[in-house]
Amino acid sequence: MDDCIRNSAQEATTNNSPIKPLKKRIRLKVSSASPVQFPNRSQPSSSKGVDVYEMWTSLFTEINGSGDDDDALIWDVGFPLGDLIDKHFGKEMHHEKAKELRLQRALQTNLADCIRTTLLLRIIGQMFGDFEKEYKALVGEIAELKKLMIRLKDEQNKLKKTLKESSFEKNQLKAEIKELKDQISLQYKAGYNKALKQLLASELKP
Repeated sequence: MDDCIRNSAQEATTNNSPIKPLKKRIRLKVSSASPVQFPNRSQPSSSKGVDVYEMWTSLFTEINGSGDDDDALIWDVGFPLGDLIDKHFGKEMHHEKAKELRLQRALQTNLADCIRTTLLLRIIGQMFGDFEKEYKALVGEIAELKKLMIRLKDEQNKLKKTLKESSFEKNQLKAEIKELKDQISLQYKAGYNKALKQLLASELKP
């Protein structure tokens, strides 16, 4: 069981991506001092004389006293979590106590939760992959629509120019038609007066 815990802890420390830029880290060394004892604290014990809290107090004390530097944090990739487990939980009596506390069942449950979480993350990753494909497709469609809009605007400007030219030609034609009508009216009056004069002149002859 301790191999499973050690391997899980080591995998957890190696698989996490560091948030900070990579830099050379100094591997922390676990102190060789004996676990911290609390003589004034009354603690329940098992039938074999192993304190319930003995496995945890020294571990947490050493973790909390490891320093405030980022490299000393338990979440840091260089933190020697496996060494701590070997030091504080390497005794056989701790293994027996772990069996009493049914930690193996808890570990199995945690491993199942990890598998379920991994499955959910894979599904979410696939969903994001589909979203990314859809996003790229929409971006391409928007780009095509923008190009189409530019072409339509160019055609609209051309039509506006053509309409303006047509309006100018229309006004010119109207002016020419009016001028022709005026000329026809004058020519008609001139011809009528000429014919009337000729008629009067022919009647006056003996």
